[in-house]
Amino acid sequence: GENYVYVPGVSGNYLSVSDEAALDITGDIDIRVRVAIDDYASGARQVLLEKGTTNTELNYSVELGSTGALVFRFGDGSSLFTASSSVNVPAVVSDGEVTWVRVTKTATGDVDFYTSADGVTFAALGVTQTISTNTPFVGSGGLHIGARLGSDLASGKYYRAQVLNGIDGTPVLDVD
Repeated sequence: GENYVYVPGVSGNYLSVSDEAALDITGDIDIRVRVAIDDYASGARQVLLEKGTTNTELNYSVELGSTGALVFRFGDGSSLFTASSSVNVPAVVSDGEVTWVRVTKTATGDVDFYTSADGVTFAALGVTQTISTNTPFVGSGGLHIGARLGSDLASGKYYRAQVLNGIDGTPVLDVD
């Protein structure tokens, strides 16, 4: 079988990486996570991967919304900006099914959401959304996989998590 880390959605159970300069991305970003979430539309927000400390001091975050939309968030130090996929993940993936989810954001504010069975060919999850062009906050907060600082817990299997500096850019994190 394949290796994975099971994150049970219980407080204190998530993965973390200390703050590193390479993770502080303020331009184009490409985030990819291969997961099998227990309930893609759990009724609660589930953070898949995030870097930051508070909502307004959030460099970036990829989440599942309560109804299963894929959500991208970032803060600029004083405000929080959010874009959500126009199609929910459960429309294309069953609970517990392994899938890649991907979010790309350009410096011009275009956010695109995707899913993939193989991590090579990605299908759009709805249409491009537009978000603020403000510069994301860069702080000393670490990166978390499966939770936001102990809250908004995800429940499921994590196979891989990648953060790329630029669309199809240079990998700055690859948890495999």
